[in-house]
Amino acid sequence: MTPSASSAPLPTAASDIDGIGFFSADQVALSLGLPPDSPQRFNAAIRQVLAASREQGRCFLSDRQIGAGALELIDLNLADRLAALLAAMVQDHTSCGCGS
Repeated sequence: MTPSASSAPLPTAASDIDGIGFFSADQVALSLGLPPDSPQRFNAAIRQVLAASREQGRCFLSDRQIGAGALELIDLNLADRLAALLAAMVQDHTSCGCGS
């Protein structure tokens, strides 16, 4: 059975496994049918930007820095959606990867 776009894994789900980075997980998700402009992909890119920033010892990024980092990862400009995506992630407690 071939996974549909709706059942394709989120890129971050695979990248949370040791040895699988964001880029590999993103390519797998895209090959399984996740649309390039999927909100799941946007959220995964934002989480990757925040995780990389934490690993570098930073405790704050501006919206502009987050958007620029996500653009670099997935080559899609999130500027018009970034505020809504970040607000939803904070509300759902997914920005830190800790779940609810």
